[in-house]
Formats: sequence, C-alpha cells, structure tokens
Amino acid sequence: MQKVNKCFQSNKANATELLNDLMFAIKSLQNLIIPPNKEIDVLETDSFEEHAKSDMYQGYDFEKKIKSLNIDAGLEKEIRARCSYFVIELIKQLKQRLPDNFRILKNINVFSVDQILSTKKKGITELLEHLQVDKIADIERQYNDINLIKWENVNDSTKFWNEVSQYKDSGGNRRFLDLAAVALQMLSLPWSNADVERLFSQLNLVKSKLRNSMSLSTINSILSIRYGLQRLGKCCYDYKVPPNYLRMIGTNLSYDSETDASREELDNILKIL
Repeated sequence: MQKVNKCFQSNKANATELLNDLMFAIKSLQNLIIPPNKEIDVLETDSFEEHAKSDMYQGYDFEKKIKSLNIDAGLEKEIRARCSYFVIELIKQLKQRLPDNFRILKNINVFSVDQILSTKKKGITELLEHLQVDKIADIERQYNDINLIKWENVNDSTKFWNEVSQYKDSGGNRRFLDLAAVALQMLSLPWSNADVERLFSQLNLVKSKLRNSMSLSTINSILSIRYGLQRLGKCCYDYKVPPNYLRMIGTNLSYDSETDASREELDNILKIL
C-alpha cells in the first residue's frame, strides 16, 4: 500500500482525467468531419474516414477567414479537403495513444470521489476481472458500502483514498483496504512514458562516469529525495533534516552498523518525501 500511495502521489494528473481528456479531444474532432446524421463513433470504428465529409462547418474563425479570401470554389474545396485529411490523421494519432483496453479502463471514473460516494453506481465486476485482482467479492461489497460512511476529505482524491485506506471500524478492522488498494493502483496508472523518460534523465545526472560504482540503494535514495523535495516545493537549503540524523553524519551509525529502528525511521523520511 505504501508503494501504491507513493506512486499515486508522484503523478501530476490521475489516469481518469487523462483518458477522459483524450477521448474528449477525439470526439470533438469527430464533429469536424462526420455529419451528425451518421451514427458513427470514431472511437469504435477503424475505417471512420470512409464516412468523413470535407464540407463540414469548421468553426467561426475558419469560416470567416476563408470567406474573406474571396477564392474560387475549386480552391476552397481543396483547402477544406486538406483540412479534413489533417483532422482524420490527427484522430488516428490520438487513437494510437489510447490503450488497447481503453473501453474497460475508461470506467475507472467509478473511483472518483463523486462517483464512489453516489448511491447509484456502475458495476465494477468486468473491470476487476480484467485486472485479475483477488477478493473480487470483498471488493464489490466494500464498493457498495463505502457511501455509508461519512468521509472528511471529499474534495481531493489523494487525501480521500488515503483516508479510506486508513479507516478502521470499532473492532480495529480496515474495512475498505482492498478497495482502496485497487483504486490507488488504477488512479496511479501511467498513461505516457514522460515520467519514465524524466527518471532516466535524472538517473544519468546522478550516476555519472565519475560515480559509476554507486550502489542501487544510494541511487534510489538520491532520486527519492530529489522528487520528494520537488513535490514539497523545497530545496536542500530550506528542508529541515531531523536533528538526530544530522548527529549521525560522519558516524558509524549511518552505515552498516545502524539499527533496524534507525533504518525504519530513515525509510519513513523517504516515504514522506
């Protein structure tokens, strides 16, 4: 759960928003080439260009500009055809950026705060089976019961699911832990390789030719601190390191002889970052 929370925190926008924005862009472009009387969904149809028309309304600015040019009908028709071809290619490029299983994954909006606390919810069985998660029956029960609890953090998805994962009933049972784990995994799915590319760039800066013998644990710690400070909006000069760790600098306690308790405390600091 801690790894999932860390991954979720590192994303600038959750997967639901990114997928919805991508599909919205495709649907918006469809209105520029597909007549409204044709029941064609470019998301579902591979050969949608066969139904495209080049004489569609292209928006106020375009129509005003092309009229002001006072060009002949043949040239105007060619310009519209080229615009239509550009839109078709743009839709194809956007569709390639959709995951193959987007039809199922687009339903992850059920894990948004508004949807999850609604009394009328979509079924999640197909989604859970696709993810091959365990305890589907328990997760469905938690999914149906979560709106029965009054939650405090209902305006922020990160805080909401963190609260849900930590919730305990009177018997000390974490009743919604399985549901929260699935939700955090879904909402932290990467929808592009941009974060990975940035990580490689940072790795190249940290592990240079002069530092090529650096251990994996040291690299992981440096990168965790870098990204943690970035999320907190701080730098090395204004982050206050706990005094007990300042006292450990230069001593054997900071190396192999450190106790399990000190290792756990250091791990907790890295997780906060």
